[in-house]
Amino acid sequence: MSDIKLSKRYAKSLFDYSKEKNTTQQVYLEIQEIRAILEENIEVLQFFKNPLYDLAKKNNFISSLFKNFSIDTKFFLTLLSNKKRLNLINEIALQFIYLNNKESDNNILNLTIAQDLSDSIVAEIIEKGKKILNFTGVQTEVRKKIDPSIIGGFILQIKDKQLDASVKNRLADLKNHFNLHLYESHL
Repeated sequence: MSDIKLSKRYAKSLFDYSKEKNTTQQVYLEIQEIRAILEENIEVLQFFKNPLYDLAKKNNFISSLFKNFSIDTKFFLTLLSNKKRLNLINEIALQFIYLNNKESDNNILNLTIAQDLSDSIVAEIIEKGKKILNFTGVQTEVRKKIDPSIIGGFILQIKDKQLDASVKNRLADLKNHFNLHLYESHL
């Protein structure tokens, strides 16, 4: 099995386990700390990847370096060591961070508008947009972006759905329509 597939599987397992135990945020912060350590000290990653160091030495190193980490993260690192997969720690950490970001971004609502609008108008756009997109979940955050290039209207994006009610989009649709249906005179 390829290293990429293994990294994804280990990251998914850790992510699912941390969700089950309600420790995802703690594990996420610790995984980010591991990534920072690996980026700052290439020797640590080389140590993990080196097959000449025995298991006991690697486990002792994990215990001392990550002594303030949660039991879940330390257990996971020890598991990787015992399975001789510490060489994948960097890729697993990246995959875990990706999964966590993907999960937390699922309920973020992105609203792009041409100019700043009052909070009441923004709330009305969001409510009507959520109805049109059939979104019934709870949004965790609204990210408002001002982009004058859309000329007017708005673009609402949540999860994998998008409602583009911008003037720029309407003009592009009109242009495409005219390009496809050339005007023919019947005189």
